[in-house]
Amino acid sequence: MTAQDKQQSNPFSTGGGGGVFENRVQAAFTVLMLTGGVAPCLPSWPITKIRLQGKYAGFDTEDCIAYVQDIQTRKECRLLAQIKHAISITDGDMKFSKTILLAWNDFNNPNIFSEGTDAIALITGPLTATDINHVRPLLEWARHCANADEFFSKVNTAKFSSEDKRDKLGVFRNHLKSANGGTDVEDERLWRFLKSFHLIGYDLDAATGSTLSLLHTLILQNTSNQQPDGVWSQIVTFIQDADKNAGTITLNTIPENIRSCFNTSLNRNWATDLQKLYDHSSYILSGIRTDIAGVHIKRQDVFCQLLDILESSKFVLLSGGRGCGKSSIVREFAQFMENRHPVFCLRTEDLNESHLDRAFSAMGLQSSLSDLAAGFAMMPKRFLLVESLEKLLELKSTGAFTDLIHFLQKHPEWTVIASGRDYAYQQITFHYLEPHGISWSSLVIPEFSPNEIDFLCSQVEALKPLGKNDAIRKLLIIPFFADLAARIVATGTRFSESDGEEAFRRAVWRDVISKEQERTNGLPLKRKRAFIDIAVKRAKLMVYGVSEKEFDADALLKLEEDNLIQRDLAKALVSPAHDVLEDWALEAFIEESFQQNRSNLSHFLNAVGSEPAMNRAFRLWLNQRLKNESAKKSAIDLVIAVLRDTTLQTHWQDEAISAVLLGDKPIEFLRNLRDQLFENKGELLKRFCFILRIACKAPDHDLIRRIAGSDDKIHKILEAQYLMPYGNGWNSIIRFVYENKTFITQEFLPHLAAVLDEWASLIHIEKEPPPPTREAGLLALHLIEMVRDSYRKDDDTKKLLTTIIRTVSVVKPEFLALIERDIFRKDKHSNRRLPAYVHQLLPMALTGLETIFLCKHVPDSIINLAWQEWLLKEVNKGSSRRGHRSVDDSFGLHKHKASANFFPASGKKGPFAQLLRFHPRKGLDFIIELCNRTAEKYANSTLDRTEGVFTVEIPLNDGAYVKQYCSHRLWLGYRGTAVLPYLLQSALMALENWLIALMEHNNETSTVECLIDHILRNSNSVMPTAVIASVATGFPEKLGKAALPLLRIPDFYHWDMHRCCQESMALGAGFTPDPLGKLYDEERKEANHRPWRKEHLETLATKLQFTELRDEVFKILDEFKANVPPKSDIDGESDERWRFRLHQMDIRGWEPKEDKENKRILFTPKDLEPDLQKIHEKTQEEHTLNNRFRALFLWSEHTFKGESLEREYYTNWQEALREAKTLLELLKSGNVSELARMYHGAIVKTAAIFLRDYSARLEETDVDWCSQLVTGTVLASAGTEDQIAVADATGHDGSIAAAQVLPILFDFTTNEDEKKSVKLVIATALTHANATVCEAAAQGIQKHLWQREPEFAQACIEGALACARLRLEETENHRKALRWEHSEGLADLDVPKVPNEWLSHFRERIVAGEISTNQNHISFDSHSAWYLLVPCLMIPDGSTKPEHIALLSRILLLLMDAEESENQNRHGVETRWEIPPEFATDFSIRFADYLLSVSISEIDFQRFVDLLIERIERSPDFLDFLMSCLLHSADKREEIGLYWNLWEKLSGKIAAIAINLRNKNRRELSCDNRSKLISRILLAGVTWQQVKQEQAFLMTGLNLILGFVEKAGENPIVFESMSRLLFYFPKLFMPRGLIILAKHQQSTQGTDLLSGVNTVFYLERILQNLLILSPGESDESQIPRKDCLVLLNAMIETGSSCAYFIRDHVLHSGRNI
Repeated sequence: MTAQDKQQSNPFSTGGGGGVFENRVQAAFTVLMLTGGVAPCLPSWPITKIRLQGKYAGFDTEDCIAYVQDIQTRKECRLLAQIKHAISITDGDMKFSKTILLAWNDFNNPNIFSEGTDAIALITGPLTATDINHVRPLLEWARHCANADEFFSKVNTAKFSSEDKRDKLGVFRNHLKSANGGTDVEDERLWRFLKSFHLIGYDLDAATGSTLSLLHTLILQNTSNQQPDGVWSQIVTFIQDADKNAGTITLNTIPENIRSCFNTSLNRNWATDLQKLYDHSSYILSGIRTDIAGVHIKRQDVFCQLLDILESSKFVLLSGGRGCGKSSIVREFAQFMENRHPVFCLRTEDLNESHLDRAFSAMGLQSSLSDLAAGFAMMPKRFLLVESLEKLLELKSTGAFTDLIHFLQKHPEWTVIASGRDYAYQQITFHYLEPHGISWSSLVIPEFSPNEIDFLCSQVEALKPLGKNDAIRKLLIIPFFADLAARIVATGTRFSESDGEEAFRRAVWRDVISKEQERTNGLPLKRKRAFIDIAVKRAKLMVYGVSEKEFDADALLKLEEDNLIQRDLAKALVSPAHDVLEDWALEAFIEESFQQNRSNLSHFLNAVGSEPAMNRAFRLWLNQRLKNESAKKSAIDLVIAVLRDTTLQTHWQDEAISAVLLGDKPIEFLRNLRDQLFENKGELLKRFCFILRIACKAPDHDLIRRIAGSDDKIHKILEAQYLMPYGNGWNSIIRFVYENKTFITQEFLPHLAAVLDEWASLIHIEKEPPPPTREAGLLALHLIEMVRDSYRKDDDTKKLLTTIIRTVSVVKPEFLALIERDIFRKDKHSNRRLPAYVHQLLPMALTGLETIFLCKHVPDSIINLAWQEWLLKEVNKGSSRRGHRSVDDSFGLHKHKASANFFPASGKKGPFAQLLRFHPRKGLDFIIELCNRTAEKYANSTLDRTEGVFTVEIPLNDGAYVKQYCSHRLWLGYRGTAVLPYLLQSALMALENWLIALMEHNNETSTVECLIDHILRNSNSVMPTAVIASVATGFPEKLGKAALPLLRIPDFYHWDMHRCCQESMALGAGFTPDPLGKLYDEERKEANHRPWRKEHLETLATKLQFTELRDEVFKILDEFKANVPPKSDIDGESDERWRFRLHQMDIRGWEPKEDKENKRILFTPKDLEPDLQKIHEKTQEEHTLNNRFRALFLWSEHTFKGESLEREYYTNWQEALREAKTLLELLKSGNVSELARMYHGAIVKTAAIFLRDYSARLEETDVDWCSQLVTGTVLASAGTEDQIAVADATGHDGSIAAAQVLPILFDFTTNEDEKKSVKLVIATALTHANATVCEAAAQGIQKHLWQREPEFAQACIEGALACARLRLEETENHRKALRWEHSEGLADLDVPKVPNEWLSHFRERIVAGEISTNQNHISFDSHSAWYLLVPCLMIPDGSTKPEHIALLSRILLLLMDAEESENQNRHGVETRWEIPPEFATDFSIRFADYLLSVSISEIDFQRFVDLLIERIERSPDFLDFLMSCLLHSADKREEIGLYWNLWEKLSGKIAAIAINLRNKNRRELSCDNRSKLISRILLAGVTWQQVKQEQAFLMTGLNLILGFVEKAGENPIVFESMSRLLFYFPKLFMPRGLIILAKHQQSTQGTDLLSGVNTVFYLERILQNLLILSPGESDESQIPRKDCLVLLNAMIETGSSCAYFIRDHVLHSGRNI
């Protein structure tokens, strides 16, 4: 550091003055000092001093130096912290550069920094994901590695580290080089610096941050009668003053008013409890061995992986097989983190309490975990280690563990590391972590590698012979077995070359457990018996330990001495010390029981029991017997006996099958049992397939990169908890069935298709296929022939096709022969029908997830399939396509084929991205050719012919020219903001993604230029060119010269500016039923957020002027300036706009301007030419005026609808009125823009608002102004024949708002003539040419006219009914005239239309009240359905007038008759009515409001109900929607009681329908319209938010719903609907709903009731929550356990793995059913 740099400055200039974040961090350290809290990165000693502005004490670190001291030894440690609220760890960040400079200076100053004792920290705001994932792990690796060589070896190992981490290391290296005077820092010094450097993030800048919350808790614990936020504010204020003066903080320098607030004796339990928890942790960890015969094998790779995972996950599961060394990793981690982070350890058994606080109390603690956490407020990480998590499945109460999960969700600074056996991994994640939304990761602890075994044998002399024994060496890969081996050989035992696992086991029992060499007092027998009995009793009782009083004392002491058991001296409990030997003890017990009960199967199984540990041991024991040649036959006999014994509980049969399938060699068992497996129609083989699918699975630990490729962000969307096939059973079943495929019949198909489909999930695109892949593929090809022409087995066909496609790499010849025979050869003979399966294969191959496999292995076939499926065939000469041609037609593409369905468009959809990934040249040329073929079709179509499709010549850099078709549509296609076929959009999006990825990872300019030139030279349209424009704008330095051709075409600038302006229209994929919809949506969102989206070719031209290409760009701009014509031909753009553009782009006309506020220099274009300046000023004025019109539009739009305003547009309504009048005058003057004229309707709507809301406060002149405006608007367009105006439903001209307020005008009439005038305007609105205006007028009558002119209101109803009749007559006459014109050859003549002269007279008759109608004569034959809604809308709520009742009843009857007629039409009966679909929906909405306004006791109410019940079965669709409207209306009116009264009256009939439909299958039910009505009445369509109002609503109808389900629950729809209600509202419907469902399931048997789409899913979640997640929340006696078991058994038969695990968990837990 130079002297100038070192010069001391005013402390205020560097220490404070706005450094809020810095002062808060300093204040936080002060709180720790006052409360005895723990400082980060240092030992857990008290903070004695905090130095602010360290320069004054010789430090270069200037923000905060914290000192801690050991009370006993007086040893001192320091933390040198630099505090930067925002900083970027990149090469270009100068703040980080300075941070490293200061840290490096202090690191190299031994007078102030002691390496290995002190620490350096960079403290920032919340860390970014990059820092968390790539910087902090790097620093932790440095601390864990023994030397620099080991550290750099790990960082540079591709499979272990990542490019991002290496980049971050490079950032440190570069900045340290600068700090080191430009000299490279050698690796040793760099590693040592990184070991001392810490990166910490705190959210202290947020009032609601977790760090501040913990500090407040800490203050609260150590103060009395003080508000934590008040004390905190005092401390911050004190620190700000101290910082300005470069102060040093000690307890003595803190002001008395702050110091006196604190009394650490109030929290005396904290230190005591903390020590107890540390002691408890030490006791657990001390029992874990980390060496074998004194040799410690460092597992650096595993440990560093753990450190990496801990940065991004709050719950880490260390899983692995028996004895793999999970616990030793846990202990090593605790030792590594000692004195730097709080690390506590618990056994899973410690959590066997109903609540977490009770678990801590049982350990003697008075503090809760939250209380303890407060003392670590500034520690960036806190760890809780949980040993043997698999025992969670055995706990009688899991409430404490659930509390721990909730604690983690609220305290992100805590991380749990739990070790557990792999068999429990799936159930724990499924039942506990996933349902609570815990972000968890797993780390599988591997067995010893060959090198590690060799190292161990080289260090332990006695093990050397075992390392050469292949059979024993296989056992040594398990660390625990290696330890046992060392103990065995220490007794003198030696193994021969022929000895294997069996001999090893015998030696363990003889030399380790029984210890036969110590035979005093029969001790070997006592040891063996005691050890087995301890294991069995613990397993049976499902407790951590059993009472030591029940066992031989001498045996116990000897077993403890040899570390075979653990003794809890305080509780006098004993337990096995290791799970491997515990399993062996249980197997020994099972073998004894088997020998004693060979002749009695039930006695044997009863002796074994159904506890989890016993069942697990049973499977292990059975596997061992199946492997043992001498015991194999008896094991097979046992399995067969279990399978055939129908008196046993089904779970025993499942256990037997799973034991076989999870064994080492299931294939041998299957081959030995072949005849039995195929007898009785193969029922036993089917059961094996079933158990295989539900029991032989484990979580997939690998990241799924099937589509995302190297894109980590998109990849995370696909990452989920997928269950994958596990064990040898899958390979064996597949091989066995393939060997015996000739025995397979149709009835096997569903079972085998499911097995193959689920097994195929193991095949990863980036890995070698697993061993039986070819057999699986060939088997699927064999089975596909069975469904070749079947349309009834779609699900099975899809599963088989999935398997075929995934195995295509090893069955390529057979697959190519298949598609050649059934697709390509068939296509040559187009009159031949394609096999049924092909219709599923094509969309899977071209648009599905599986396309990735085909793109990689058979790219040519995929491309050929695409040409065949996507392109329209050439039309025969002399013929033409009739009717409207879609956009896809114009591009020569199929629109309706499933294989061409690319909606929504995405760069991840279809084969494009994958072809570019695996075969870049083929993929690129395919996309170019696709664009060329379709562009040629488009250019020669009628689409866009009027707007203009023309050709441009693009001059390439070598002087050649290329012609390309151009239009806005083509240029905008890749962004999805123009109407282009989704298929082409997806191809262009994939091309852009691929090019961007190349730019990001390719630095060779020549390669990029060749690629861009290839695309431009071979494209006949601007579709790919526009993509290049995007890439060039984003990476100008990468494309360089290759981008110049784009800048030579003026039209491109205009189109790209248009593209830029439309970027806000570029959306994500949105909702789609496609299972990959979320992936597509994320891909689109990422593409939309690319930083250059708001840039364009002008930006590119500007950027390139700052590169070596500036002269080339100047030349292009000068040519443009020299050739600007008086009126530019640039796509209709004015020459002035083009001159504006050139002026803005050319940096030669820029001038510098100082931005003092932001301390920077800005370059802006110089003054415009005079004519351009005038245009600019006029444009600005227009823009200001347009904004005034828009403000009035927004105000009127929200106010008329009664919505809250986004902002205050006007201070009061009077100001709004004045503004409306002013703007109207400006419109009349004509001196406004076209855009402003479009806002005339906003002024009309404003007038309607004043009449409706402020009429009593308006001046007479204002009333006249408003009245004239609304009446004039209605009358002006009443007779329009403009079809656009007739169809407009937006009311942009204000006519809809005006029509609604017309009745209010009666308030301002003074005589009959004025009233008549108002009536005429209303009659005109009711017969308006625009139907929406008619309906608005009717709504206005219903709201405002009945209380003013009731007789005229009724006359309006009569008039509207008559109008509906006359409109139909008019329509029929018009149709007759058209038919006559056509027959006379006059169709092409311009025949003038006769105006509706009858309307004027008709309106007068309405005003005079001369019209009357007979409601009974209304029909769709006599009246137009398009106009019948209007009279219904006028009927007031609650009306009981006979004529109103009659009208509504008649319309109700007509709509129900219409549905019945439509249903008949589906069966060949023709209907003659033309009814708009919105009529039924709008009428239902209005009728629902009306019905709920009529008193329930009124006879008219019952009349409507009777009518609905009578027609309910013939018009279910109408009733379905009406029920939805009634629910919405009841909620809106808060008339819940009325809704349930009506529900009760209708439910009887609907329940009867449900009972009649109960025997129909799923397909039949889905086709029956009455099914929807059943779902509706049980509220299956409601999107529940689970809020209190919904609870109250359902509580009112609870008994009605349960009664309905009691009666009709044997209908699958009712069953699913009840399951859904139980899922959303368990507290309301439990336990009665569950009992009812179980009763119906018990009655019907089978799985028909579970056939609903989501029935099983709902029940899985219900039972999982009831029996596993929160059993403690319910009274145990109230849980209907037998009913749960009934449902679980049925769910398992549907193939539910979840149900299998729930049943397994419950049957094997302390909460037995």
